[in-house]
Amino acid sequence: MKAKRKAAASRPKPKPTKGWVVRILTGRTRGWQARQPFGPVDKDTRSRRFRSKLFSDRMYGGSTKANAAAAKWLKTGVVQRPIKKPSK
Repeated sequence: MKAKRKAAASRPKPKPTKGWVVRILTGRTRGWQARQPFGPVDKDTRSRRFRSKLFSDRMYGGSTKANAAAAKWLKTGVVQRPIKKPSK
């Protein structure tokens, strides 16, 4: 008979990330852009601000590696900076 596995100690699961990765293909730019929304939604325009970072195919050694780096950046969380309210 096989021995039953003992349940591992439960670790806190990371919160699901709010964000996505999109492919950028323009004239000279090839890569993946990770975008993460932050801040409140503007009631008038129904839009919000984003933090983003471009992961270039050339810098990361190909499309697959750049995509993996962008996904990792989203999972680890973006450095939170204080939100400055625009002066009116």
